[in-house]
Amino acid sequence: MSQTVEVGVLDNDHMSLERIVSVLPKLLPGLIVLWSTTSADEAIRKVLDPQWRPALLITDVELDGTTAMHVCRTIRKDDDSIPVLAMSSFSPKKYAAQLAQSGAQGFMVKGNMNQMAAALRSIAMGRTFSPLPDVSFPSPSRAYQQEQKQHETDTIDHLSDTEIQVLQYTAEGYSTDEIAKSLNISTATVRSHTRNIREKLGAKTLSHAVAIWLMRDTDISQGADA
Repeated sequence: MSQTVEVGVLDNDHMSLERIVSVLPKLLPGLIVLWSTTSADEAIRKVLDPQWRPALLITDVELDGTTAMHVCRTIRKDDDSIPVLAMSSFSPKKYAAQLAQSGAQGFMVKGNMNQMAAALRSIAMGRTFSPLPDVSFPSPSRAYQQEQKQHETDTIDHLSDTEIQVLQYTAEGYSTDEIAKSLNISTATVRSHTRNIREKLGAKTLSHAVAIWLMRDTDISQGADA
């Protein structure tokens, strides 16, 4: 390929990092290592920083104090475009499925030059890459959507029983006074609950919060019927 592909490389082992940085341009013509680091936190910051943003992040799976899975999930909370290609000297059977679920776009085995070259070409062309026929990786945008939906689900799961009741009554058209009477609490307490609900769900209005909550319940029902 003749196009330029700027990549960031993350590996906690200095010697391994140097080897990877030296071999990558040989595997994909036009590949430029924009930066490399042994720090997961630094890699995440640079991926999300417009000044240092690469076209692709290549990361080892096992890192100091964390893993590529955590790096992927952290990036996917804020980014829907930069692909993440993981690598390890271990068999793909050990990590591929976990990486796919965490939002990565592919996995390659260190030292397998043919596989590494194929993975780099595929990712550079906007595709995903899996060394296993039974594991498929999501696109960055799909992974981002999945992460956002999971975040909403996690947030909703943290609503209190009373907050859920307030949402239920609101969805049924009850006024603040009617909700207060039904729950035997003051209207001020109802307003406090609605404020907490909006904050937890990241909603602009109570109606917006109800819509988020109802959408989540619909997704759960559809999943159960599938």
